[in-house]
Amino acid sequence: LSMLASGGDNSMAIRVLQKAVGPKGFGLWAPSPQRAWVEAFPTGRSFVRTLTEKHTFSDPVLGSDLRVLIRQAETALGQAYYRQGSFQEGAAVYHKLLQEAAPTLPVLRGLGLSLTRLGRYDQAFKHLRAALEMEPNNGLTAGYLALCGAKGRPQQAEDRPKNVAWAVRQVSRFDGTGNPEYAAIMSAVHAEARSLNLDITREDQARLCSVLVSVK
Repeated sequence: LSMLASGGDNSMAIRVLQKAVGPKGFGLWAPSPQRAWVEAFPTGRSFVRTLTEKHTFSDPVLGSDLRVLIRQAETALGQAYYRQGSFQEGAAVYHKLLQEAAPTLPVLRGLGLSLTRLGRYDQAFKHLRAALEMEPNNGLTAGYLALCGAKGRPQQAEDRPKNVAWAVRQVSRFDGTGNPEYAAIMSAVHAEARSLNLDITREDQARLCSVLVSVK
């Protein structure tokens, strides 16, 4: 978690997290969770082990519920896969989490973004929409949702121009100045609009140009 938060080595973070959620990780202590605080720490060098050998211990930072810790580790593993560009692996981790517990913002957003990068826009749309409902002011989530709306394939072909026009309006709602990722989203959405010869307002085109210029 620290490596991910600090922008460290994704490959190392993945290896550590895989071990944490694997059969030789937290799962070893599923039958007796309290033993994790004893056996996971080195003898003679950990005050936590010394304490927990005699008393019941609840970690003040991480808590004592191994199920929560495993879910945190799996969520972080999905994030690490995404940052590494392993979108299929990331999507698989997030999908597993979604099947096992109530949906959370990081899981919905992570699954939606991973599916978007895989080009599975229609599947990604519903997850990103749910994430945006939880965090309405997140510009990147809204941007990727708009991208899915623009690139998705509706059941009725005549709905596509409406969807692309909606996507153009969505990306214009947020300020992507200086953000290369958001600029790429806006560019892709407007490219879909041009491919359909849609009429785009002067304001929306000016906003696109301004964002593109800001990232050179």
